[in-house]
Amino acid sequence: MTKASELSGKRFGRTVAISRASNSSSGKARWNCVCDCGKSHISQANSLVSGKAQSCGCLHLEITGNKHRIHGLSNTSTYRAWSGMKDRCSNINNSHFAYYGGRGITIDQRWAKFENFVADMGEAPKGYSIDRIDNDMGYNRANCRWATPTTQSRNRRCAKLSQDDASLIKTLRGLGVPQSSIASMFSVSKSTVKDIGSCRTWKDVSPIPV
Repeated sequence: MTKASELSGKRFGRTVAISRASNSSSGKARWNCVCDCGKSHISQANSLVSGKAQSCGCLHLEITGNKHRIHGLSNTSTYRAWSGMKDRCSNINNSHFAYYGGRGITIDQRWAKFENFVADMGEAPKGYSIDRIDNDMGYNRANCRWATPTTQSRNRRCAKLSQDDASLIKTLRGLGVPQSSIASMFSVSKSTVKDIGSCRTWKDVSPIPV
């Protein structure tokens, strides 16, 4: 271990030991130090050497402040987007699991921590939510963006159905094929199949004559 008399000029994290200070009341060696932030302070030699003292205290305040800032987002749309994303991909009881985790949509392991998600994506702009650019790929920094409801609706898998697809869906529904089977066939939700079958969407498309 480095001796107390050998600390002069040595760096410990953000702080540099300059000269010996008077010993503590318990007789432990102490050093006059200068922190990178410009503040002078006195630290015990054993705290410097062990790594317990790495700044004048500003490092601890910075870390604590970041934790408080992240914690302060727990009731925001950013946190709800992150939480909902995880639930859809990992909770089999989620009503949308079949269209996310159930079909292999995964989340970058880095995003298991909310702090990392915020660091990569930033906070959600007002009125925006998390959107995957390629709906067949998972949630990760390269494939995600904050998007408006309009942008998301244009990017949904159901929006990529062709007129022939919609016509066949109407035909299959007319023949009594279950919505779940059709949804699986076209990789869309059951609600999409229902809307097409009831002519709420694709109103001008007719079933294929059988």
